[in-house]
Amino acid sequence: MNFDLRSKGFLFTISIIMFASTLIFFAQNYSSINASNEFAIISSAKPVGVVLLTDDIAFGLSRIFDTVFDVNAGSEISVLVSGSVVSEPNISVALGTYLSALSQNLFPLLFGTKSLIMSGLADGVAEVFFGDAFEFDYDYSSGAVVLFSKSDSQLLGVDLNIQTHNDVNSVVWTNGPVLGSASFNLNYYDDSNYFSISQSFDVNSVSTVVIYYADGNVTIDLGEGALDYNSSIKISNFSGKKINYVLKSDYSPSFNPFPVGYNAFLNYSSDGFDTNSRILVRK
Repeated sequence: MNFDLRSKGFLFTISIIMFASTLIFFAQNYSSINASNEFAIISSAKPVGVVLLTDDIAFGLSRIFDTVFDVNAGSEISVLVSGSVVSEPNISVALGTYLSALSQNLFPLLFGTKSLIMSGLADGVAEVFFGDAFEFDYDYSSGAVVLFSKSDSQLLGVDLNIQTHNDVNSVVWTNGPVLGSASFNLNYYDDSNYFSISQSFDVNSVSTVVIYYADGNVTIDLGEGALDYNSSIKISNFSGKKINYVLKSDYSPSFNPFPVGYNAFLNYSSDGFDTNSRILVRK
């Protein structure tokens, strides 16, 4: 997996930061403001550069993990995740390549000292936090994703679309479904088949549906006890082929689901300005 830091996003970031630097240069050389005001102008540009840089890093990580996140908060909290899941050990290599590209090609072009801490993503499980309310884990070493509540928000309903280049043999509820107040809607597509499931389930129990293929299966766990996760949905891919999914999980309102960010941090230091910023996908 190659990463071209000459892409539009990185060129835009560098252009904006250089433009800001040019403004600072003219402000310093053609105005009569005193030294303290000059320092204020320079300092005010640094947070802008950090925000732009973390935005670009978040975009790069979304490409590596092939995952996009969104949240709608109202009378219910809807967490939306779309992406693909498969056992992909090469993601760790891709993360190392990406970090090297940033450190060697982009960071030297910008002011200050920068370091990107991605150890929380490179251990085989990439974690994304939705404020203090929810967590999404992509276990790319084994090929599984799970979304679960970290608060008292209860799972109200799950809508899941799955698409894959495979040929389903059968679909079986191997555990339950335990009937309850939450709803589960599945739409499945592969090269030759389509089916849908609409089923209620109990969030305080575990309900499991398995999609079988000739060479493996995809397992979907719903509810409370799915490997000790609270109000969760877990998709485990044992088929050996990539599956694409779109997941919408509705929860009762509780804790604030913002900001949404990776378990990764950018450390930045320059002339007394120091920050340790989480890599955010939603503020």
